[in-house]
Amino acid sequence: MDDYANKFQRLQRKTDANGRTPIANVVRQFLTGLNPTIAPMVYATAPATLQAAIDTAKRYEAGFMMTQPKTSNYAETEVTGQLEVLTATVQQLLRKKEEEAYPRPNSNNNRNNNCFRCREPGHFMRDCMSEKVLATWKSNQN
Repeated sequence: MDDYANKFQRLQRKTDANGRTPIANVVRQFLTGLNPTIAPMVYATAPATLQAAIDTAKRYEAGFMMTQPKTSNYAETEVTGQLEVLTATVQQLLRKKEEEAYPRPNSNNNRNNNCFRCREPGHFMRDCMSEKVLATWKSNQN
């Protein structure tokens, strides 16, 4: 609350250096940035100044924080661990679904990687420099 109040006051001084904005508008602008649970309670007190609104908001925030259940670090750690496991499972399922939708060609199937002329792996026909192919090509040219 203190951080928000200080930032709001600094921004308000920069944007309204002459102090011409009506106090009611300044207070209303301050209330829009408050926790939605606290803002109506502060508004109901009809603060006359920005400082009164800030003080009232601090009091309500202190009371609000006291009524909220405290979460232990153990609970947060437990939830974080479960979230990480769930995230990993979802990623695994998405990968599996993607592999089913777009299967990769088998790396064991080398017929696509063999030269059509010399039947050797590692190049295609247009790049074939095999001795038997070159010998056949030279004899055809003569």
